[in-house]
Amino acid sequence: MPNVGCLFLSLIALGVGVSFILFPNVLLEASRKLNRTLTVLDERLIRYRYVVGLASFAVSYGLFRLAILLGRSG
Repeated sequence: MPNVGCLFLSLIALGVGVSFILFPNVLLEASRKLNRTLTVLDERLIRYRYVVGLASFAVSYGLFRLAILLGRSG
């Protein structure tokens, strides 16, 4: 059975990657709302959203492979 924690992190990274590539306006609106409370998504981060999205996909795939590997060894 694959490691559930790694699968969950993989799913989160996949969601982040999809949101950076497909929904940049939603991320900018969320950044404006969070500007007053918690944190800010930098404009540079949004400008390079394709690179961040692809890196997030790579992290998601790596975590998925790690979950499968940990599931086989355990």
